[in-house]
Amino acid sequence: MASNFANPSFWRLRTSNGIPYKLMKMSGSLSREEADTTLSVLIIAEDLIPFATFLMPEPIRIGNLEFPIGRSLFNFPQLTVQGISYSSFDEGFPVDPFGADTGAPSNTYFPVLKVDIKYKTDRNADQDPFTFLEITGNATGNFLHTAVAGAETQDFKNDNPPDSETQEQTAEDEEDGGKETVRDPNIAATIREPMT
Repeated sequence: MASNFANPSFWRLRTSNGIPYKLMKMSGSLSREEADTTLSVLIIAEDLIPFATFLMPEPIRIGNLEFPIGRSLFNFPQLTVQGISYSSFDEGFPVDPFGADTGAPSNTYFPVLKVDIKYKTDRNADQDPFTFLEITGNATGNFLHTAVAGAETQDFKNDNPPDSETQEQTAEDEEDGGKETVRDPNIAATIREPMT
């Protein structure tokens, strides 16, 4: 029976861009402040560059600032790729994942790499915070002063409101209506009316 370690046709896992790999080992640590995990996988040596590019894509560039991005661990989005290291899966053979030795005889280099992927939380207490985006704004408004508790208000018992054009009461209205003291603590003394 053929070993499925060195034969990619037996590897059932694939990245979203189709690179086959075999999961070998996973280890790590978790705490309240930070977490890290190392994943050991096997890949075909010639897939190293696309595999690394898949795990660590180009950073996001905004003006002169660059924000590195990395793939997150399965079902754990807080852990992102911080780096990878690779070596020959068979320590008795060298590897040439970049194709530097084009004239080498066949079977000179082992075709399978062991890749260690280091995941870690992005939180880093040593980083100095800096201002990335600053927004300023102006607001205006009015202060409306109302009657305070204990003030006197006019009660129109005859349902005759003041003349709408002059906003003045007639003598007849003043005789029918009376002033009464308001003692309600829920009446606001000042109301702020925002304009913008």
